[in-house]
Amino acid sequence: MSPTHVALINTMVLDKKRIQKSLHTGHPLGYNPMLGSFADEKAEAEMIAREIKRCTANMGGVLNWGDFAILRKCLYFPCIILH
Repeated sequence: MSPTHVALINTMVLDKKRIQKSLHTGHPLGYNPMLGSFADEKAEAEMIAREIKRCTANMGGVLNWGDFAILRKCLYFPCIILH
């Protein structure tokens, strides 16, 4: 993450006037969305892959890799996530 991105994120986190937001799901039986912060794009991609692998293994073949979506809101989209 570039110094500019870090500065922007820190500005958003430290701005006490910003409206506090939370993640939630409208699906009563689903898992809650996860908000994560990672050291770099590689760590983020590894966690995403690990979590999808864990979910597919625990579902006994009901879920496949193509059944997952990754929702991101950020200032940039790291190329490593695409691979």
